[in-house]
Amino acid sequence: MSDLVSLTRDNEASESELEGILQSIKNTIGQDIPNSTLLGLIKEVLMDEGENDRDLDFVQVVEGSADEVARDAEVDIFKLINEGSREDIDVAIAICQHLDENLPPEYQERVSPSDKLVTSLIEYGYKEKGSRYALISAVGLAKQLYESDSTQKDDTLRSYRATNYGAALGQLYQESGECERLYKSASLNEEAVSASLLASSIINSPKGTVIQSLSPEVNIVNSLAASLVDLFALKGSLDHLNRSIDIMERLVTAVTDPEWSDVRAEWLGNLATSLHRRYELGEPIFRGDLDQAILWTRKALDISAAEPGRRASLCTLAHLLGRRASDTKCLDTLNEAIGILREAMSQYQYPMDIELRVSLAMRIFQRSETVRDRSQTANDLGEAIALAGALLEDIPDDHSQRPHVQNFLGLFHYARFCQFGGSSNAVSALEYFKRALNSPSYPSVFRRVQAGRMMLRLCCDTGRWSEAYRAACDATRLIPKLSSQAIHNRDKERLLSADDIVGFGSDGAAAALNAGENGYAALRLLELARGSLASSILELRADASVLRGKHPELAHKFVELQNQLQDGVSNSLVRRHSASAEFDDLLDEIRKKPGFEGFMLPPGEEDVLEVARDGPVVVLCASTYRGVDAILVEQQGVSILHLECTLQDLETKSSDPKNLQFLKWLWEAISKPILVKLKLMGHSSGEALPRIWWIPTGILSRLPLHAAGHHSAGCTENVMDHAVSSYSSSIKALLQVRRSSRRPVEPKDSKALLIAMRNTPEQGSLPHAAKETDMIRSHLMNKQFRQIEHYGESSLKINVLFHLKTCDVFHFAGHGMENVFDPLKSTLLLHDWKESPLTVECILEQNLHEKRPFLAYLSACKTGSTTQIRFYDESIHLIGAYQLAGFRHVIGTLWSVDDEVSSQIAMATYNQMLSTGEMTDDSVSRSLHRAARQLRDDSQRKRAEGHEAYPRDVVLEDSDEDIRDKREWGWIPFVHYGL
Repeated sequence: MSDLVSLTRDNEASESELEGILQSIKNTIGQDIPNSTLLGLIKEVLMDEGENDRDLDFVQVVEGSADEVARDAEVDIFKLINEGSREDIDVAIAICQHLDENLPPEYQERVSPSDKLVTSLIEYGYKEKGSRYALISAVGLAKQLYESDSTQKDDTLRSYRATNYGAALGQLYQESGECERLYKSASLNEEAVSASLLASSIINSPKGTVIQSLSPEVNIVNSLAASLVDLFALKGSLDHLNRSIDIMERLVTAVTDPEWSDVRAEWLGNLATSLHRRYELGEPIFRGDLDQAILWTRKALDISAAEPGRRASLCTLAHLLGRRASDTKCLDTLNEAIGILREAMSQYQYPMDIELRVSLAMRIFQRSETVRDRSQTANDLGEAIALAGALLEDIPDDHSQRPHVQNFLGLFHYARFCQFGGSSNAVSALEYFKRALNSPSYPSVFRRVQAGRMMLRLCCDTGRWSEAYRAACDATRLIPKLSSQAIHNRDKERLLSADDIVGFGSDGAAAALNAGENGYAALRLLELARGSLASSILELRADASVLRGKHPELAHKFVELQNQLQDGVSNSLVRRHSASAEFDDLLDEIRKKPGFEGFMLPPGEEDVLEVARDGPVVVLCASTYRGVDAILVEQQGVSILHLECTLQDLETKSSDPKNLQFLKWLWEAISKPILVKLKLMGHSSGEALPRIWWIPTGILSRLPLHAAGHHSAGCTENVMDHAVSSYSSSIKALLQVRRSSRRPVEPKDSKALLIAMRNTPEQGSLPHAAKETDMIRSHLMNKQFRQIEHYGESSLKINVLFHLKTCDVFHFAGHGMENVFDPLKSTLLLHDWKESPLTVECILEQNLHEKRPFLAYLSACKTGSTTQIRFYDESIHLIGAYQLAGFRHVIGTLWSVDDEVSSQIAMATYNQMLSTGEMTDDSVSRSLHRAARQLRDDSQRKRAEGHEAYPRDVVLEDSDEDIRDKREWGWIPFVHYGL
């Protein structure tokens, strides 16, 4: 074959010489390959890449030397691959590689026969013929080409081969579900774009810029967008999805040449699918995405006549119409979607067309839930099950989509069980859910948790409590993975507030108790299923000092990865995922060391008991399947107190937690039985009240448990007269604070930051805010605080963040604003709150754990409020944010508070705290408790004086809140989180 070089130099080469060269190829490969195939291969590479007359001359020699069959032959690598057998594929690779190695030097840095074979192996060998060996071979061949010396010498070739290698890995990820392949694929696509001037121009030019000079390199842009969508599907990162949409919008407007219609139709379909994914997030800002997606898809169908693009567009349109039908309850729209899918199935069928077949089954199932005719429902459910069952039989056991189809089959059987009964339906549903939940090849953790959630519900509905408990255990072990360090807090918040996650812990705990498990088993489920966002943040702030003493190298690597993940790893997509994987691997390594088996894991039973050394901890959970339970943690053990209160009672009564009648009910139904059980009702007069910590979950999270009771003069039937209350979001959070330094705050070594927002842009005036901080400043100066930073209504976010890093006490007197729909945007309002708000998200990014500041006092409205049920279990509010940032104590409010009352509570609290000369952990909660009791006892006098109220929140025009409660019972919403 080396003589091929000389042939290109001598266009008078004889046919006999060419015949000898062809025979040498056959001898090297060991196969009798037809001359037409080999001549076609040689001809195509020269015709595709030929740049001068010499190339064309040699093509004429090739054509003149071929027999009649070969004379018009062009390469047909599909024929080489044949039916996708190992032998066929190995021969094809050998032929192409032999040609690659013996091409003249001027062809070494061009697209080679092997490059084209990679594409053919994927599109024909794998997608059409279903050969997994073809896909594995494509990955290996693409990797070899990408890593070759010639690739690194030429940007155009590097861009092409990076895309090819990325496409092969991306396809292998779709089958195997191995995440590292997707991360590498995304990285290769990024490299391909950066190496291509055309692709970079499309991405970086203003939207709407039309590119006149086109080449196949434009497909590189689509490849990058597709890998970003896959990353969103895997990890839930909205940044990836938004970037993909932005890239695709630029691409479809940059390429308008009619000759590119079929390819452009494919791009439009991909863009429509991404817009649909974003629409399904349910955020108001994305409401227009569905209509736009349908418009793009219909446009794709208008301009596309080729396959497989048209088939894909039909499938996408049906999916979008199905979603519109779900929103509008329009049966005609749904029937149109089903008709489109049936048309696509009849016209375009491939052995492994999973998307099309699943989509048809789902739309038919959707219709079964829409129609009112029971016979139609039965028929549709039967057809959906048959379609999905037949597909499952065609999918290999190790394919990543197999558990996805199993999940759907479980859903279909569950629906048939709910509609028509039948134990066989329930058994089938459980079996499919179980397989999906426990499938290691299922790349989507969220879908696996969904399967576990459905399995838990079905087991609970049918009284299979032991199976329900096992399903809960299996699924809750996966929930922390939804808060992977590889994704941002905003994406974690969205994933963890999904319907399938909310309430999972409470239902799992109920299943555990109904199955006869002990209190610790139920508590462990709650700890794993709740507060995952907080846990992921605590992981990045965990103290490595003990580890450093025993294993300094591991500690060094641990801190290094902590810092990388907190810094966002320079916005490098793949590096962040890589650092997250390294972090998980390092944790596994650390936990293998003696004494570190529980490093950063949920607290063990001994750890749980440790949190109760200063007083009992009460974890409250409510579930449809059991009602309300109190998990009582005391030093001697964990016990269960089942309360005579149903979830329905709780939902009905707690609709207005500021109502005094509700406080009385709360005492009788929940708080009093707990205090009696804990023997906290019989303390002697004058004796220091005992401490109690409340960890309410779910709907209980919004209740003022510390204020439950009857508060008429002289009555002690209430919590405040028997115990000093504190709160925590979880056992783990409380344990983290308890294990930190317990040193008192020495005034002479301490710094305070005081903010008074008497006037805030676009908000009501707070006349008492400045007076409040002036008085606190005076108290601190009398105790000789080393440094006091005191700012007024011109306070800016940048200054507050700067001083937070070094302060011991932070006091804010001003407006607080809860963002009901996005708690990460809840904020304390400074002068620049509209341009640069001091949000929960911003505070969560601060790491103050090394300094471990003492107290954040948030004298503002709703700093501990979470209105939406879906956010209850993650405790995403301002109080929680400051505690996670590193403050040992946080004081805040559950709802709106009166300006004057806030000042009175704050001044009385500081006066008590500083009365002994130093601030101790115990003094914070006790000081707030005394201040609240004092205000409670003065409430009648305050009501008689009729003071005007200045609520410290943003009052909406359509608010129907009764602000009289704020004035008359202003002490109720103040709460303490911490030790």
